[in-house]
Amino acid sequence: MTKALHPGKRSRSRADAPARLPWNEVAVTAFAEACAGLVRCVDNADFAAHLAALLARLAPVRSVVMTIYDLGSPPRTLYHDVADEDVAGNITLYIQGAFKLDPFFLACVIDRRCGVFRLREIAPDNFTRTPYFLTFYRRLRMGEEAGLIVPWRAGAGLVISLESGAADGKYAAAEMSLLRAVFPLVRAAVTRQWGGEVQRQPDRTAAVVAALFASFGEGRLSKREQEVVRLILQGHSSLSIGETLGIAAGTVKIHRKHAYQKLGVSTQAQLFQRFMTPLLP
Repeated sequence: MTKALHPGKRSRSRADAPARLPWNEVAVTAFAEACAGLVRCVDNADFAAHLAALLARLAPVRSVVMTIYDLGSPPRTLYHDVADEDVAGNITLYIQGAFKLDPFFLACVIDRRCGVFRLREIAPDNFTRTPYFLTFYRRLRMGEEAGLIVPWRAGAGLVISLESGAADGKYAAAEMSLLRAVFPLVRAAVTRQWGGEVQRQPDRTAAVVAALFASFGEGRLSKREQEVVRLILQGHSSLSIGETLGIAAGTVKIHRKHAYQKLGVSTQAQLFQRFMTPLLP
């Protein structure tokens, strides 16, 4: 006798079922053991290393950097496996202030993104042409970067940055799908491990972010010129700046020209150098 269907519902066909991960039993068993190892390491000092190893099972990873952002204090690097001394020094410089221009920092604390993103999915339209990217970012990252963004409260969260170790330096779509599939597990684990370290505070995100750039050009630039310079440094084109501030692209260029004159620079590279000078040892 055929079992009647529930009124108003239809049976779920095989085509409706979620896609299965392309793993065999051995791979699934190994990943499950890695997950169990991570659970056992919660509240232990080697948690971050186990998490990095688990993520490396899902995609080819050349390096991992885990950073807590909290607008009430400087960023904190919880873990990195970058061995090169020059690159490790760049991480120190990053913590001292270069992070202000990082699209992942902005996505985490300003936009409050949550999930797994490629750099190109969250960066401004002109980011890869900025001196920050060309002179700093490229020295720290050679392969494509993907970031797992875990927001906690307004103005605070964690970013796990993964540099691709693939031969072509890029993440395949299937690898991004795997990282996104495991993100809920990662989010729960890191929140259990580190989320309590970030104390709840009032949301002062906009004020604090403005203060990060307030000292640059202070006393020389108008408020609007400071806004334009900040967006230029972050990698926005004139068109994107105009859309962000609600002004014409031609007006943006006028503000840029005046700001450059007041700061004594003539190129974006010189602007970046002027911005970074107080951060250099």
